[in-house]
Order: sequence, then structure tokens, then C-alpha cells
Amino acid sequence: MAKSNKKQNHTKSLAASIATAVETKVSEAGEATKKVKKTIEKAAEKLAKRLSKLVEKETKQLAKITEKAAKKEEKKAHKDAKKAIKNAVKAEKNASRTKSKKEKEQKAAAPALKAVPMPVTSTPPAPKAGPPAAAKPKSAPKPKVATPPTRTPGTASQSVSTETPASPAEETAN
Repeated sequence: MAKSNKKQNHTKSLAASIATAVETKVSEAGEATKKVKKTIEKAAEKLAKRLSKLVEKETKQLAKITEKAAKKEEKKAHKDAKKAIKNAVKAEKNASRTKSKKEKEQKAAAPALKAVPMPVTSTPPAPKAGPPAAAKPKSAPKPKVATPPTRTPGTASQSVSTETPASPAEETAN
């Protein structure tokens, strides 16, 4: 109830100020009658009511917009929190999966790295009966490196001619 009284007081004071402003303008133009003054007051009252309604409507819309924005921010924060929790769970699963994978790799690599102790004997084991060629193939003999012949002075007459024989076409042309 106090709210409506406050509105009425506000509209009445607004209407009064509008009326006085209009009356001063009319009085400047000429003398105003009582009838004109009353119409001015009524019009000012209507105008004040409309203005107060518009202002009230604007404040309500502004409140709705801020409320919607607040809800939207709250919803977004809630969504982000859910996403963060989901990502944390995924990260935990990935970490445990990686850990177990590493453990498996280590277990698999561990037996391969262990050296099997062999008994050390002072004499080599005796060869088994059977053909020795079949047991161990022989490696191919190494080729001997050929040394180039050295030239001695005075043996130039013994050298071989390196000229190529002329083709039959060249022989006929000579």
C-alpha cells in the first residue's frame, strides 16, 4: 500500500510541475480562464501517469534483463563446474591407464633384461658325433689383394700397345 501512495505522490508532484510549466507559458501568451487551467491540469495529470508508467516499465525490464543475465551466468558457472569435474575424472582415468601401461611395459622388459647365468667350465664341451662339415659351415676364403706390377726403366719395349684396331670403314678410306 505504501508503494502505491508513493507512486501517487510522485505522479501528483510531476503533474503539478507540468501544469505550472504549461500555465506559465499560457499566461505569457495571454490571460487564461479557469476552464483552460482545469484542462491543463487534467492533461498534465494524464501525462504524468503515462510517464510514470513508462518509467516503471523500463525499470521492470531492466530488472528482468539483469535477472536473466544473473541466471545465465549461474547456469554457465554450473555447466563449467560440471565440465571441470568431468575433465578431472577423465584425467584421473588417463593417469591410471598410463600408469598401468608403464607397469606392464616394465614387467615385460624386466625378464628380457635379466641375464641367465651360464655355468663356466674350464674345458670346452666335446663335439658331438656326426659329420663336422654339416655341423659348422666354413667361411669363404679371403681373396688375395693383387698388387699392380711396377715399371722398371728400360722395359718400355716390352709394354703392350693400347691402340684400338681401325674399323673396316677406315681401312678402305686409307
